Amino acid sequence: MKEGFAALVALDWADERHIGYLQARGKDEWERFVLKQTPEAIQQWVGELRQRFKGEKIALVVEQRRGALIYALQKYEIFVIFPLNTTAAKNYRKALRASGAKDDVSDAEIQLTFLRNHIQIMRRLDPDTARTRRLRLLVEHRRKLVNRATALGNQLTAELKEYFPLALQCVAKIRSRMACEFLRSWPSLERLKKANEQEVRTFYFQRNCRSKNLIETRISAIRNAVPLVEEKPILQAYELMTLTAVRQIKAVLFCIKAVDKEIEKIFNSHPDAALFKSFPAAAAAMAPRLAVATGEDRTRFESAAALANFSGISPVSIESGKSKTIAFRLAAPKFQRQTFHEYAAMSLRQSLWANAVYQLQRQRGKSHHAALRVVAYKWIRIIYRCWINRQQYDERKYLEVLKKKNPDFYQKLKIA
Repeated sequence: MKEGFAALVALDWADERHIGYLQARGKDEWERFVLKQTPEAIQQWVGELRQRFKGEKIALVVEQRRGALIYALQKYEIFVIFPLNTTAAKNYRKALRASGAKDDVSDAEIQLTFLRNHIQIMRRLDPDTARTRRLRLLVEHRRKLVNRATALGNQLTAELKEYFPLALQCVAKIRSRMACEFLRSWPSLERLKKANEQEVRTFYFQRNCRSKNLIETRISAIRNAVPLVEEKPILQAYELMTLTAVRQIKAVLFCIKAVDKEIEKIFNSHPDAALFKSFPAAAAAMAPRLAVATGEDRTRFESAAALANFSGISPVSIESGKSKTIAFRLAAPKFQRQTFHEYAAMSLRQSLWANAVYQLQRQRGKSHHAALRVVAYKWIRIIYRCWINRQQYDERKYLEVLKKKNPDFYQKLKIA
């Protein structure tokens, strides 16, 4: 049996029940079983396996990296879990079944075949600590909430352009508490014109908008504005749509604030919190995401290149005969890649060398996102070294190192 496992198990997961196959050590035949998605059923099944194989390790493959089943299985010490990439499983199925036939039973068979033949190159699922797993769920949930707020903001912007474009000039950011309160008070130009000018000034002043020139410019625009829609029934419909979007945005913003508080609470107890906060532009939202991207287990990645490959930042080379091309790495955890990519973009405003690298790549003809991936790759090397050494980042020290090495982008650094 591969790597001394007592048995190999494959599970094709589903919402209510899972089809599985098991091959015990020294046996040629495969045992098929059905496992219900209930804590009692899983616990009973694990107990039977533990008794049957005397507590020895069991290799388990499942086409899932996380979820209810993964979380349920991770707490049992007898399992070594090998998550199978969905694309890899799909292509393997095509290679073995040219007809394209697919069902839960055959999927479990293919997964076990994959495990038997390729276990040496498959990556084990080494779970992070409970704190990091909780933090990961929260930062990913926050990102989804931000995406939802962005979508609602875009929807609201489109609606305002159709009947009340002046509102977009009266607020700096449509996805803000001030914008929601402004539109709740004055959902149309007709209502806004009826408001007293001093009332509008007070509105801005109470919300920390103290620029007199800006306020007077907005009031002047309100005074001279001409309505796009004057028909009462149409205007009422637009007002209702706007107020609906405003309520939704306010609710999402409230949820984001609540999640931020929980993230801050957990992250402040993280042993590497100060380390990740030391990176430029790694504010309250990004520092926890960087911590989640690396985890707490420092044996998880043997090098910075391994972290870059796993996260999908580094490209892949495709060689065939005399031809060789460099391509975007598709098989990677999306959120982790997104974290490093977005951090690279944010760092351009505060890191001299990161901005210099980006500008050089753009001058060489790279697209915006390709240039950001180059910056992200360099950041991963720095983050990895600081993480391994448990050492906070110091931009001045790194600039001194660059001065000695004198890389091609160093001449673009604007150091005071």
